[in-house]
Amino acid sequence: KYIIDSSSNLILAKDYDFVIIDGAPRLSSLMIEIVKCSDLVLIPIKASPYDLWGAADLVGVVKQKQATYKDFKAFFLLTQVIHNTKLVKEMEGALLEYGLIILTSQIKHRMIYPESASVGKSVINSKNTDAKKEFSNLTKEVLNAKS
Repeated sequence: KYIIDSSSNLILAKDYDFVIIDGAPRLSSLMIEIVKCSDLVLIPIKASPYDLWGAADLVGVVKQKQATYKDFKAFFLLTQVIHNTKLVKEMEGALLEYGLIILTSQIKHRMIYPESASVGKSVINSKNTDAKKEFSNLTKEVLNAKS
């Protein structure tokens, strides 16, 4: 397996069990290559019609790969979720129309995320147990889906 670095160079990734690539939220030739060399893709998406519309092209690329590689998996991950809002429920319904699985794990709208990033840390290193739990649940769900 190979991964692509920020200079579009292929790097051998055989020494890793998992490689996480945080791509741009728009479809580009680099993003297409990332999908092509991935075993699993998470599509983070906010509960917003703009994000829903913006995901259409990426979902198209994902569907093309799924048609060729039956073991390839792709999931939506709802992020910046404001709990118990009508928009989140509507978004889940709209995402189902794309035909991809929506993870049950969600990343809530919390100030700890930008605060952690601003000091170069992860929420895993923070004292915010709710944020840690969200990422722990997400990790477990992705690992279970992968196997």
